[in-house]
Amino acid sequence: MKYGTNGSIKTPKTGFPENSEHSLKNKIFLTNILSLGALQFINYIFPLIAFLYLIRVLGVEKFGLINFAIAFVGYFSLIVDYGFNLSSVREIAIVKNDNQKLSSLISTVYSVKIFLLLISFLIFSIIIYSINFFNNELLLYWISFAIVLNTAISPQIIYQGIQDTKYIAVISLMIKIIWIVVMLFIVKSSDDYLIAVALNCAHLLIISITSLYVLKSKYRINLVLPVKYEFIRQLKESGLIFLSTCSISIYTISNTFLLGVFASNIEVGYFTGADKIRQAVQNLIYPFTAAGFPHAADLFSKSIDIGKKFISKSFFKIGSFSFLISVILFLFSSQLVELILGDGFEKSVTILRIISFLPFVIFLSNLFGIQTMLNISLQKIFTIIIVVASLISLGLTILLVPVYKEIGTSISMLITEILVTLSIVFYLLRQGYFK
Repeated sequence: MKYGTNGSIKTPKTGFPENSEHSLKNKIFLTNILSLGALQFINYIFPLIAFLYLIRVLGVEKFGLINFAIAFVGYFSLIVDYGFNLSSVREIAIVKNDNQKLSSLISTVYSVKIFLLLISFLIFSIIIYSINFFNNELLLYWISFAIVLNTAISPQIIYQGIQDTKYIAVISLMIKIIWIVVMLFIVKSSDDYLIAVALNCAHLLIISITSLYVLKSKYRINLVLPVKYEFIRQLKESGLIFLSTCSISIYTISNTFLLGVFASNIEVGYFTGADKIRQAVQNLIYPFTAAGFPHAADLFSKSIDIGKKFISKSFFKIGSFSFLISVILFLFSSQLVELILGDGFEKSVTILRIISFLPFVIFLSNLFGIQTMLNISLQKIFTIIIVVASLISLGLTILLVPVYKEIGTSISMLITEILVTLSIVFYLLRQGYFK
């Protein structure tokens, strides 16, 4: 489905005057930011508590091993997601007021996800049983694969698309409280690392299943057998975004995975410890980017000029905030590592300083790449930029990591993200999208 820039796709009439409708949409957007903010806070504070506890109980080596396993299954989650976190959110945002179209779209997306889950299961099984590298921790990898199952059934993209995330926020809060309490009572030493992973996977699955039940009850979405044409269309139209997200994973997921291949679990622990702090800070921006994408899709579908105004406002307001938190992260790296990671993680300070400005850089690439380029039919250019950057990242990783280990991974990560952002911004400026 192509979306015009001249208002050819319009939302259903609501009976409100134009100004009233505009105010209503702004109110929905702000409510969605607050809901996503609450959801992100829940997804931030409770994993942070778990992180602070586990990193001390399990130790750097087991912590590194768990994160290596998560990075490995992350590739399969990527296959199952298939770019739907972007393409489907955009489509859902447009058809959210038509229950029949919404039900058909969601049914098709889930059918594709289940199909890809079965393929992933087969490939995963072949890899872990045929490569000796994985043989020592087979149970760990099988438990971790539940994350891939969760990717297949999670309805979060639906809640984002219909811009009503308050329900999933409440569900997440209740279940995560139970998860933390149970974990604090059960996980007592490094020998309990499998239990820690199992509890993490279990609570995610429970959140997804409960959220699906609420979604079906509240919105009366009926799952139907997908039409063959729609099934193929979803595979084709999400293909470019899937290629982009796959390429992005080379310098996100692969950073941890390749570090684990070239170095030890201890080096993985140093890197993931610092990167967890960076991600926690970056998560403060997530509500704006997650709520911004479907809102931008709606605005760009009516007029490029309206969409551009929204992007410009976001650049100055949220961009300033993201730059500020990056500066704070750089200046207080030592104190944050000591406070959050504790003793034995001194090497994580240098890593954190290297990647401290990633929240600002990644926000810019999200704003001008995902929220802008994907909404003005520049998917191909965006994909080319990401693919080229991923190849550069792979080359840098192979060059730097065997010698500089976790420091090399950090440098490769920073250079790649800067290249992506600069390429996107230069292209848009050169084409005159922002004058």
